[in-house]
Amino acid sequence: MSAIRKLASQTAIYGLSSIIGRLAVWALTPIYTARLGTDEYGVFSDLYSFVTYFLVILTFGMETSFFRFASDNRQDFRPYAQASIYVTALALGFLLIFGLGHGGFASLLGYGDRSGLVLMVVLIIFLDVVVALPMAKLRYDERPLVFAFISLISIFLNIGLNVYFYVVQGQATAEYIFISNLIASGFKFSLLLFFSLPISNFVSRLGGFGRKLGSISVVPERFLINKKMMRSMVGFGFYIMLAGLFGMINQYSDVNFIKRLWGSGASMYGEEMLTGAEMAGIFSANKKLAVFILLVTQAFRYAAEPFFFRQAKESASRIVFARIFHYFLLAALAVFLLVSSFSFEFVSIQIKGTYIIDQKFWLGLEVVPPLLFSFVLGGAYINISIWFKLTKQVRFGILFSGAGMVALVLLNVILIPFFGYMGAAISMNVCFALMCVLAYLAGQRYHPIPYNIPRIALYAAIFIGAYLLNGYLGRDLVFQGVFWQKLLVCIGVIGGIIALEKFVPVRWREHNASSKANA
Repeated sequence: MSAIRKLASQTAIYGLSSIIGRLAVWALTPIYTARLGTDEYGVFSDLYSFVTYFLVILTFGMETSFFRFASDNRQDFRPYAQASIYVTALALGFLLIFGLGHGGFASLLGYGDRSGLVLMVVLIIFLDVVVALPMAKLRYDERPLVFAFISLISIFLNIGLNVYFYVVQGQATAEYIFISNLIASGFKFSLLLFFSLPISNFVSRLGGFGRKLGSISVVPERFLINKKMMRSMVGFGFYIMLAGLFGMINQYSDVNFIKRLWGSGASMYGEEMLTGAEMAGIFSANKKLAVFILLVTQAFRYAAEPFFFRQAKESASRIVFARIFHYFLLAALAVFLLVSSFSFEFVSIQIKGTYIIDQKFWLGLEVVPPLLFSFVLGGAYINISIWFKLTKQVRFGILFSGAGMVALVLLNVILIPFFGYMGAAISMNVCFALMCVLAYLAGQRYHPIPYNIPRIALYAAIFIGAYLLNGYLGRDLVFQGVFWQKLLVCIGVIGGIIALEKFVPVRWREHNASSKANA
């Protein structure tokens, strides 16, 4: 249990920066949805999805590769150096090609008259890529406080700039979202660069916390290319990158498909006439409600990945992994029930006359529950799929996420023209469910972990049933009778499951079958 407690404490600290970052988006969502039209919000969401794709491509799986190659010798600086050299070279090449050719790429994406937006996206991607490895090293060195400190400074700067542009100046276009992000990313880059310089005398004056920051400082001569190690790390990272890219497409491409597949001016279920950009904006604004599950998943992922690698050599590691999966799923399903049951009540809250999400976006609230459940499945996949990284069989990651991506793309193409954003939500659920099933079946053959699937399936059925009951009870704009009835349902279900866990605990035991990890 001590290992799990340590992971939980680190998850909480890493989660601080992640939670505040996500909640910062939430703090800005009322401003964005009040100031921006649904089409302009769609433009912002569409372009930001491309940021996620390129971050995965350009970091090239080197964060995970660094964790994997450094796990054998924690004092060996070479894995970090090789990963940093490779990622920096990719980032500079990207900046040169896409920076000079941003006008052509803007036209290709349908933003020929707003090429400045694309240029800012290119610069944001470059800055975020070059800070990825220094931030990863802080995670590997188990310095979550320093990681959170650097992240939070950038986040608060971004929030302040957005408030200035949209509240003080009253701007109404997406450009200023990108300007704010660009300035914040540049500041984060400058901060990490500053603490990477040989300034030991200055750092020593900062005390204990300053020395922790100084621990990421580098010595130039240690950054020498080791061809053998780099070749091995690039080979390992390539598969991680492909799997990650497929995963990002699975998670974020919905807005790209909606914007381009929904007919311009088509009606939504015989109601409002919407363009592709407007529907993408409505979908993206309501997708923000899934942030509550993403908070759990993101914080968990930051702490869990290096933890799994360190824990893998322990004799009881597989039981630990099974227990982690079990408790993670319980937390995610509880969040699913609460958010899906009270999404309308939440967005209808007014702060100084401004709704959490502006009324013009409420048309898409029906997409929230299926989106939330798709993110529960996505979090389950993060847990189940760890085995192929531990056993160096990352080809399976490409197979699983690639199969999910193919299903997602095909279903999006088929369903979105007829069902709009509901088609995108259905596609995401099928995609992540397929990935979970494939990862579980293969994992039980090559690296069996004793997950208690029947108990998890029972809990999932209970949570879904409770959500359906609350949906039948209806919405409550004024937080009166119906609201309290739904709250009692949620408390009863969560409390009952906690009691079941206490009095009828799950018993895990190792599989007798030998692992075929090297097959």
